[in-house]
Amino acid sequence: MNIETKQLYFSDVLVYKDTMLREDWQEGVVVMENFTLNEDIYRNGPVFFQLKQ
Repeated sequence: MNIETKQLYFSDVLVYKDTMLREDWQEGVVVMENFTLNEDIYRNGPVFFQLKQ
């Protein structure tokens, strides 16, 4: 099996940025879930998180 490196591209992406403690990371998940439900947005893609020191 060959593994290739390819570029990843998403269109129509929702971005939520916040500064919080590492142990509170799940609050961002709740914000995005509530937003998609309240705005009647169909979510069919992955969720990515980025942590910085």
